[in-house]
Amino acid sequence: MKKYFLTILLSFLSLLIYAQKTADWSFDIEGKEKQIFVHDFTGIAVLETTKFYYGIDPVNKTQLWKIEKNVTNEALNTAGDISNMAGADLGIDKFAKKSWDPVPNSPLVSIDQQLVNVKTGEILVASGGYKEVLKSNFLAGAFATVIEVVTEDNQRKLFNIDLNTKKVAWETNLGKYSTTAQFVDKTSSIQSTALAPKTTKSGDLIYKEKKDLVLFDAKTGKEKWRLDCNPGSFFLNDAEDIVVVVEAPSNFTKGASPYAPKLSKKIISVDLSNGKPFWKKPIKLEDNFRSAQNVNANEFLVNYGSGVNIYEFKSGDQRWKKGYKAKNVKEINQKEGEELEVFYSNKVMMVSAKDGEELWKKPIKYDMDEDIEGGVIKREYEKGILMVHGRGVGFYDKKTGKKKWFAKIETDKVAFNDSENIVAALDKKKLYLFNPNLIEKKLDKLKLDIEKPKEMVAFEILDNNKGYFLRGIQEYLTLDMDGNVLGQAYFKQLSSDRLLKAALNVSSVVSAQLSYRKTTTENGQKVTYAYFQDPAMSQAAADVSEAQRESLRKLKAESSLHGKSEASKYYAYFMEGLKGEDGTSLEFVKVEKATGKEASRVSVGDNRKVVYKILPLQSLLYAVVDGKLNAYILE
Repeated sequence: MKKYFLTILLSFLSLLIYAQKTADWSFDIEGKEKQIFVHDFTGIAVLETTKFYYGIDPVNKTQLWKIEKNVTNEALNTAGDISNMAGADLGIDKFAKKSWDPVPNSPLVSIDQQLVNVKTGEILVASGGYKEVLKSNFLAGAFATVIEVVTEDNQRKLFNIDLNTKKVAWETNLGKYSTTAQFVDKTSSIQSTALAPKTTKSGDLIYKEKKDLVLFDAKTGKEKWRLDCNPGSFFLNDAEDIVVVVEAPSNFTKGASPYAPKLSKKIISVDLSNGKPFWKKPIKLEDNFRSAQNVNANEFLVNYGSGVNIYEFKSGDQRWKKGYKAKNVKEINQKEGEELEVFYSNKVMMVSAKDGEELWKKPIKYDMDEDIEGGVIKREYEKGILMVHGRGVGFYDKKTGKKKWFAKIETDKVAFNDSENIVAALDKKKLYLFNPNLIEKKLDKLKLDIEKPKEMVAFEILDNNKGYFLRGIQEYLTLDMDGNVLGQAYFKQLSSDRLLKAALNVSSVVSAQLSYRKTTTENGQKVTYAYFQDPAMSQAAADVSEAQRESLRKLKAESSLHGKSEASKYYAYFMEGLKGEDGTSLEFVKVEKATGKEASRVSVGDNRKVVYKILPLQSLLYAVVDGKLNAYILE
């Protein structure tokens, strides 16, 4: 292996001009190397062997931490892997537990049933505290994460982790575990805001526990009260001393998703001081609840799809005797004074918040289909309103709603660069790249030979407006300002487990909570890049509060062990698997964004047993050689 690795190193020396032939730094490891990977949220590289997990510290050039693996669990996982590879189902997998299980949106990870801070290796919950993590939620207001687990004796527990101190603030028992009560998707990039736990100004935690709503004390985790109300969603008043609960449907409704859950018609208002409802009985809306927003300290507005009304928190009284009737209400914007802009079906009407009466003689009617359900991105520009949905992209006059132009396209993905007013819309292998203010009648399309349109991640405007760079997981395109292709490539992967594991880890999309923005600057600089988003998920991203996004940015910045390399501004990095007369090989490719040309190409070799990882943002190559983790500086 050593002889082979020196061959790899010589290739890097000749093409990237290494300063020296030996490793820049290294440390000894125990156990057989398995893989090197990156913890997504913190960016910390981790080496896994058969005996340990090692955190790698590129700043101090040493081992950051090491945590011993559970011997029994490792043997079960290994046996399960062998039986699966042999095509035999021996039933071993069901006894093996997840050895590495990251907690989303946090520096925390569950390692063999221990809760660990990846940044330091500190164990927050020792082995034996639980057998599996069921779900977790990031609490922006409290700057904390709550983690629900199940223990070996099938009891559920809740841990509150203070992210300022990275310590367990408190833990509490919830009750017996029930699989039907734990319907949750931990892999989701956008957690549903409907049932996410919430904190009050005093720090108390409001939590859905099966069919109950529970209030836990901020300091101790002690249960203050519990109310049987079958919550499907809940939200707070401005003072955060009242919670309004929307009842969940009796069963899972067709079309429900973690992002847009189907809810019932019943709502109640609860006094947070004692857990008692203010109203004698729930209010029954005319249709199923869709969304709500606070109007003032005493009232809240409800959208129930076929209409709108305003209710008083404590009394439950309606401000209007009859709700404002509308079909398929999508969005409500509160304007200055007593005015509400109601976007419904394909129309917009200004409604008086005082009495629910229409303020215009007739609505603005957009030249678009009336029956589009959700998934509509509505953006205002200097010269009109842009609408993006699954059936097309249209631009409309602000005052009359008259269509200025419309492109009937299937918008798989769309990205907005607000600093330059540039929109990129993908329709399979066609790209629409435009400034809405400058299009007169027709939206021109670029027919591009994009290999995997659904895997496109982002586009950016190159320095000095010289062109555009579109990036996918395994491909790129460089365009000039007229849309002409200056360079492009798709880098295939070989169908080998080792080569796939060694492939450059390019995130498919930055968390939608962080990437959704309407601002034109970031850190005082113009935002020149934009991430593609699915129109159907755009509203879910928009519903995440700016406070939550800012807290996530703070946590991510604090947790990151390394900063962005300047090289990433000018270059993109890919891995490609090649088949030739002499066999297979894996090559590391460096692409100059501005020209679309390859800056360098390095053969990494064909030995599939070598465990290594290239980290372009850190300009490092990690590889295991003769029982050592070696680090080589690439630039």
